[in-house]
Amino acid sequence: MTADKSSDSVMQQDVFNLKENIKACYGTDIGSHGFGELFIHQMIETIEFVLGTVSNTASYLRLWALSLAHS
Repeated sequence: MTADKSSDSVMQQDVFNLKENIKACYGTDIGSHGFGELFIHQMIETIEFVLGTVSNTASYLRLWALSLAHS
């Protein structure tokens, strides 16, 4: 029983930390927005990050190829 109570308190602390992180990142409490809305927002942020990374990589590869062509 002690292990169950200990794991429950750890899980409750993790949930509390998650809610605090969401509040710090988004400036709002998770209760004011549904989980689905936060999930979709985070997916959009992730897609924007990936597209930006791919775009930057392509730009550097293009510049590298251009420098090789002129050397």
